[in-house]
Formats: sequence, C-alpha cells, structure tokens
Amino acid sequence: MTIKAFIFDLDGVLTDTAEYHFLAWKALADQLGVEFDKTDNEQLKGVDRMGSLQFILQKGGLRLPEKQILELAEQKNRHYQQLIAGMSKADLFEGVTELFNALKARNIAIGLASASKNAAMVLDRLGITDAFDYVADAGKIKQGKPHPEIFLTVADALNIPPLSVWVSKILWRVCRPLLTPECIRWALAMTEYCTRPIECMLIFAN
Repeated sequence: MTIKAFIFDLDGVLTDTAEYHFLAWKALADQLGVEFDKTDNEQLKGVDRMGSLQFILQKGGLRLPEKQILELAEQKNRHYQQLIAGMSKADLFEGVTELFNALKARNIAIGLASASKNAAMVLDRLGITDAFDYVADAGKIKQGKPHPEIFLTVADALNIPPLSVWVSKILWRVCRPLLTPECIRWALAMTEYCTRPIECMLIFAN
C-alpha cells in the first residue's frame, strides 16, 4: 500500500493546548460552582465546545436555558483565545518540522483533523499554517470523534482514497520523543502493517 497522505490531530500531537483548555474550563466551572480538575479535563479531549460544556453542566447537575448555555460557551472561548494568543513557534513539539519536511520530500500530503474551531489561530501562532495541504473546518463536521467523519473529510478534500491515508496520533506520540531520520523511516514503514486501513484510522483517531 502506498501512503499518499498523513492526517494529524492538533492537541497532544503537534502542540499542547490542553492546559489552556483546562484553565478556561476550570474558571468557568468555578464560576458555576462545579468541581472540575485535570482528571475531568482528560474526558474532554477530542470533545467539541458544546459537548464539553454539557459535561460540566451534567457534572454539577445544572439545567440552564439554551441562551445562557450559548453565552457560557462563548465566554469560555474568549478566555481560551486570550490564553493561546501568547503561543509561539516555541510551543511546537520538537521534531514536528523535521517530520513535515520528510513527508514533503516524499510528496506525501499533510492534513489536519482537529475538532477545535480555534485550530486556525493555533496554527498561525505556531507558524505552521502553510505546511498543511488541507485543514478541516471543525464547524462543518457533524459527527464528533472518535467517529471518523473529520478524517474522511480531509482525505476527500485531498482527493485521496482513505486506503492511502495514514492517521498519525498514537504513533507520533511514541515517535516524537526520540525523533531521528530512522524513526521517521520507521513511522512510514509501519504503514505496511496496516492491512485494514479503515480500522487503523479508527484506532489512531481514538
């Protein structure tokens, strides 16, 4: 199987915005009188904004009018945007640039499948916007992760069949700390073991 594209998630893969999300959700939860810690925050990874807010409301046993819920979601987002405004190229995980260069050298397309509606802002702060051939618009995705819709949307936009796409999340977490040219070759070679790529997409998207 010839791999023609890599599709990356953003948080925890290319950079770490989890702490910023935690601080913003923690501030909102405190305002609502709901206990919220980092263990709770782990449950929100890959969950969209409204889903995350519903998690906090349910945890606190709160039932609020729809208008107030929307206002709270927007309040959290403004706080989060203020926090990530201070991000820079220094926040990009070590080795990401080298991996992107290796993929480009092999004419392998690079896509982003992030559930965050602030992904474009984060990419801009990291200085890697131009590295991507396509970035999914999270606002147009109907099914949240781990449903593969966002990954399949990116594959379609790249005009590449899913069977030729490698979704890199867990693999990249393992590879990143010891990134070397050998590790990059290993990451690419690992695709040979994916005999049923659609299942691999689901596994690596979780």
